[in-house]
Amino acid sequence: MPTIQVIFHTQGQPIEVNAQRQAAYPFGNDIAHGRRIHDRVTTLGDGIDGAVRRISATYDVRGLVEKITSYDDATIGSGSVVNEVVREYNDVELLTREYQEHAGAKDGNT
Repeated sequence: MPTIQVIFHTQGQPIEVNAQRQAAYPFGNDIAHGRRIHDRVTTLGDGIDGAVRRISATYDVRGLVEKITSYDDATIGSGSVVNEVVREYNDVELLTREYQEHAGAKDGNT
């Protein structure tokens, strides 16, 4: 039976998960607000696809998810964008538009 180990920050947010097939998933949390900003795969086990090694999120001033970006490198600040989702909200915080780029970062052609 596979085992999963979860390591928690003192504020209660998970900061790393070690899952089956020897894969390690350390998280990066915004300590001030408790939001997850990075979900990374730093160690790949046998048979795991490593095309996406990090998923990062940004938030607007209201705390709403603004952008979710997948990268091919687990190191923060490195790698190329694999795909991206960008969200826009109205004044009452309702999602009004969502862009999805399946091949790289959102651009004028998305």
